[in-house]
Amino acid sequence: MSSNVKPGVPIGAAEARAQALGLRKKLSSGQVASLSRNVIGRFLESSGLLNSALTGLGFALYQALPGELDLSLLEEKLQAAGVRLFFPRIVEPFEGIEFVEMGAQNARWEEGPYGIRQPHHELPAVSSAEIGMIFVPGSAFGLQGERVGMGKGYYDRFLARVTKPLRVALAYDFQLFERIQTQPWDQPVDWIVTETREVRISR
Repeated sequence: MSSNVKPGVPIGAAEARAQALGLRKKLSSGQVASLSRNVIGRFLESSGLLNSALTGLGFALYQALPGELDLSLLEEKLQAAGVRLFFPRIVEPFEGIEFVEMGAQNARWEEGPYGIRQPHHELPAVSSAEIGMIFVPGSAFGLQGERVGMGKGYYDRFLARVTKPLRVALAYDFQLFERIQTQPWDQPVDWIVTETREVRISR
């Protein structure tokens, strides 16, 4: 899969989203699995996380949508390293998200909005201060850390309230654009990793 990093005029957020999602829909399950392993392998090697003392640290993951890069291998590796894993839960009626720790003792799930599996509503949310690294989903990303989501703004609203977590985007090459025209409320990421490259941005 080739990236969209080409010199020229910045692309609009809606166009970048449409292009990337169009290509994502064409991926077979085998391609998703293979590319996900490649991206996660590159991230783990580059970060050196598995060579560090991670016990007790908090990492926020997410449940992948169909065709989205699958984080299950990353979840498995981090869980084996003793990391605390948090997953998002949509909060109604304000259409925000909060994070819930999902460990071996409390892995209770339910179907949330849009058919996405999320932590059970009875489980307590954690403080955002407990999250050291957050893996942020998105439809498209730019070389300056620009992020285009699915249009609902859940992550933008959450990230606007927190500054501590390192924001990491694991994505396919074709989701990466040279520059994307975003809005003031669009929240950027700090680190983008694809199957062939990585971009680190100073926030």
